[in-house]
Amino acid sequence: MFESANTAFGVANPQDGSTGCFSQNTEFGKVQFRFKDGNVELDESGTGSFSDKGCASSTGDTLTDYKENGDGSCNCPDAGYESTYERFCVDNNTDGSCDTI
Repeated sequence: MFESANTAFGVANPQDGSTGCFSQNTEFGKVQFRFKDGNVELDESGTGSFSDKGCASSTGDTLTDYKENGDGSCNCPDAGYESTYERFCVDNNTDGSCDTI
């Protein structure tokens, strides 16, 4: 299989555009990130756990509480808590879904 170097691809968030793993522009100016299994993962908790169950409450960019009690779909059960995990993947045909390249 030929994989193109220096080729521009789209990036997609496999979650709904307004809930779950989606982050609003006003959240967290600095985050830890990693590349894993062809995805870019963000950990807004600062714990380095990259957990899809991570939930936190915050004041501005400062986390005031963190726990891993989410359901694994980046949704948090407690009021005022938001997911601290996001995963982005390559979308090489711009259809909004993850692709293997």
